[in-house]
Parts: sequence; structure tokens; C-alpha cells
Amino acid sequence: ADVEKLEQAILQWAVMGKLVAQCPDDEPASVLLERIAAEKVRLVKEGKIRKGKKLGAVSAEDTPFDLPENWEWTYFGQVSTVIHYGYTASSDPNLTDVRMLRITDIQNNQVNWKTVPGCVIDNKEVPKYQLQDNDILIARTGGTIGKSYLVQDLDVVSVFASYLIRAVPPKAVNAIYIKRFLESAFYWRQLTAKSKGTGQPNVNATSLSSLLLPLPPLAEQKRIVAKVDALFEQTRALKARLETAGTVRDRLQGAAVGRLSGAQSPDETQAAWRQVEAMFDHIHTTPEHIDSLKQTILQLAVMGRLVPQDPNDEPASVLLERIAAEKARLVKEGKIRKGKKLGKISAEDQPFDLPPNWRWCRWNEVSLQIGDVDHKMPKAIDSGIPYVSPRDFTPSNGIDFENAKKISGEDFLRLSRKIQPQRGDIIFPRYGTIGVNRLVETDIDFLASYSCAVIKNLKGFVDPLYVFFYSLSPLVGSEIEKYINKTTQPNVGVRSIKHFMLPLPPFKEQTRIVAKVDELLALCDQVAAGLVSAEAARTQLLDAVLAQS
Repeated sequence: ADVEKLEQAILQWAVMGKLVAQCPDDEPASVLLERIAAEKVRLVKEGKIRKGKKLGAVSAEDTPFDLPENWEWTYFGQVSTVIHYGYTASSDPNLTDVRMLRITDIQNNQVNWKTVPGCVIDNKEVPKYQLQDNDILIARTGGTIGKSYLVQDLDVVSVFASYLIRAVPPKAVNAIYIKRFLESAFYWRQLTAKSKGTGQPNVNATSLSSLLLPLPPLAEQKRIVAKVDALFEQTRALKARLETAGTVRDRLQGAAVGRLSGAQSPDETQAAWRQVEAMFDHIHTTPEHIDSLKQTILQLAVMGRLVPQDPNDEPASVLLERIAAEKARLVKEGKIRKGKKLGKISAEDQPFDLPPNWRWCRWNEVSLQIGDVDHKMPKAIDSGIPYVSPRDFTPSNGIDFENAKKISGEDFLRLSRKIQPQRGDIIFPRYGTIGVNRLVETDIDFLASYSCAVIKNLKGFVDPLYVFFYSLSPLVGSEIEKYINKTTQPNVGVRSIKHFMLPLPPFKEQTRIVAKVDELLALCDQVAAGLVSAEAARTQLLDAVLAQS
């Protein structure tokens, strides 16, 4: 993006007369305009073009910036012998005698003439629409409106389609300079203004004719074209170097993260992390790099490779027994329902080995409850209790309660009997942004819509942040892929979420893992913020250069 902005600055300087030095010996543009006018009169006399409407002189009030002394403000129509629409016909790839160039045939300022289809056209009509070298074609409608193409080195007979406008520069003008003008920000600003206010954006021959064009002497036009070509050659080389450097950084980043992912113990993880840290600013240079590293950190966390194990910790097997006893007590007291027994996790199903004092379990085993509210949408009211959905999620684990739908207290009481999110619980979207979860960090009353599952935390037995980090990890991504219902609207059912495999560490280790993940993710966020700031500064600098040019 920076290279493209640099090229825009070059073009802007070019059309403002700031790219090359002026030469007092050049024939002034005012004389050039007289020669162009004389050439057009001759062509009218010879019957080669029609006499166009007079555009008159450009008033000083209409000029957006000052030009060098020997330049002139003019209109695009004055430096075109003709501006007209193309030929209307159906294209036929089986015909090749007379081809018909369409907007879709022009890609990146190039045309593959071998693939341009032909058309049926009367021989008498061909001369009127036949393309010649130095013709300029401009798209007049659709998504490519305003894009231009300069015809050069044409070796086939071709007309042009009706969604294109042809402008033919007089021989007294450098066609490549006109093409460069049609790529400048100044041209695009005018074109946008001309095409506003229509249902389908379009530009016509009349509006193109009235575009303001800064005209240098012919000799300077040639110098400008040569300078722009030379600078663009350098920008292309710069872009290629940046792409190569980016590829190398991607490989280095991939290798560093690969070493981190492949670490088999906390000690190996620490050694790999030190290598990542040493090259952090050099290899983590894109948001994608940071996201990849975050995912690796979360995966290592749930694999037991992020912090060392302590043999004195109560094992997860004992913790699971205490959790089962607690849930049995809550069932007896009528505070929760007895859930269905879930199948045991076989050794073959386990995606990786855990440390000796960890255990595999189902997500439902270590949750107070996993469920959702009734699937009938309650009536929305202007003011009431928030009824949130994933569209109310904001960045950085936020939820926009203020702008969420509101429901009545009566509906809240009715629906909350089934399940109500509270601090420490997880809201898990089951449709659309599946698994882009939020940890509840508020004590206000609200409900999550039926498009989400609510995973209620079993306080005192499982660290809510450990479970939240697990819910964002690649492991849960794999579980989603395993259970997803690939219907018209892909979704994951509540029952499936209950079956998700969860690697459970001892409770004390959960706390150590959370602290370490917090530390590492904060570092990632710090680097990501730096990337955003640096990109904003570069953009601001380039925009300032463009604004002053």
C-alpha cells in the first residue's frame, strides 16, 4: 500500500509540474493548444471528425492549483480529437476477423489479444470503431468506472465495446502523458465528483470532455513520461524487494513458531521462546504473524508445555473426583440438573500426550452447566435488560451492552431460569463466528441469545481464564471442525460443545498457566499496537506529502 501511495505522489507531482525542471526554450503550452486547435479544424474539414462543442477557456476561479509559467489549464475534450462510445454487439469467441475489446479483457493495463473474442460487424462500420495505436479507452460504468487503457503495438483488427469510451489524442500531444494524467489522484477526484448522485455510477463523453487537465509543453510532456517511467521502474523494484523480504520474514516467523510448537517440555518451550523473543521485532511484522504466535501460545498452554509442572500440586484426577462430588451435591440440592453421562475419551481419540498430573475430560464434566435459552426470540423493547448476540461483541473481549437488544424484566425472569450468564462464564457463538468467544467480566444482568451457548464456570474448581484461553485455542478449533453441522448455515450444537475434549491441569497449574499466557499475549498485543502505529504514521506521512503536492 505504501508503494502505491508513493506512485500516486509521483503522478500528482507530474501533473503539477513539480517532477522535472522547466525549460524556457520549450514551446509554451499556449502555442501547443493553438496547434491542437488547428489540427482539429483540419480533421473537421477533411470529414474525419465532427465539429465539437466549444469548451472555452478555463477560468482562474476553477483552477485547483498553480501551474508553471509555460503550462496551460485546458479541458480533456480540448486535447482529444474525438471522444465517443463503442460498438454494440454480442461477442463471439469463434470469430477472429474483427475482435471486440471489452472492459473484462483489460487487466492491469494489459490485453491478451489472443483471448479477445470477435463480433459480427458490417465492413462499413469498422473504420468508425477500429482501434489504433495511442487511442485511450475509458470504462464508463460499473466497478471499473474511470479506469483507462492506452492502445499500443496493436497487431489485430479490433473495435471496442459500448461500455468503453474512446478518446483519441491529437498527434501534437504525448498520449502517454495523457494516460498518466488519467492515473493521477487529481483525475480520480474529478471523476468521482462527476459520477456522484447516480444509482449506477457512470461517466459519459460530456463529463469526460469537461475534466480539467494541466497541459505542459510537448517537450516537457516527454521528459515527464521518461521520469515517471524511470521512477516507476524503481517503485516496482522496491515492491519486489519488499515482497521478497516479506517472504523471508514469513519463513523465519514460521520456522520460529514451528520450533515453539514442537517443544516437548516447558524447558524446551522456554528455550524456543527466547529465540522468538530475540527476533521479535524483525520477524513478527504483520497482524497475521502476531495472530499465528498467539494461537501457538494458547496451544502450548493447553498442552502443558508453557509452564513447569509441580509434583506437589493436587493431580487433575483428584480434582475431577472433587468436581464430580460437588456436582452430585448440587444435583441433590436441586440447583442443577443431572446431565447425561458422556463417553470416555479413549487413548486413540487423544490428540496429544499430557503431563502425568493432567487428565483429559469432556468440557461438560468441568462446567457447572452448558446450555442456551429458548430459541424463540423475545419481544424487543426500547429500554430493558440486554439480550446480546455475537453482533454485540466488540474487540478485546468486549460486549456492547448499551446497543444490544433489550427485553422486558418478565421475559428475563422466564428465560434466565434455563441459563443466565454471570461473571466467569463463557459465551460461545454457535453460528457465524463460531468459537469467537467472550468471557463475562461484569455483574450486570443480561442474557445471551439462542445463537450462543453459555458455558457456566464451576467456581473454585476451574480457573475461568484457563477455560477461556482453552476456548480460543486451536484445540477447540479442531473440536468445532469435528462436530460442526455443515448445513446452509453451519452451526455447532450445545450437545456437541458438551462433548469437546478439554485437557485439565491441576488447579494451581491452571493459575500459573493463566499468568504466563497473560504475560505473553500482552507482549503480542504491544507489538501489534506498534505495528498499527507504524502503519498509521507511514500512511499519515504519505497522505501529507500528497496533500501538499
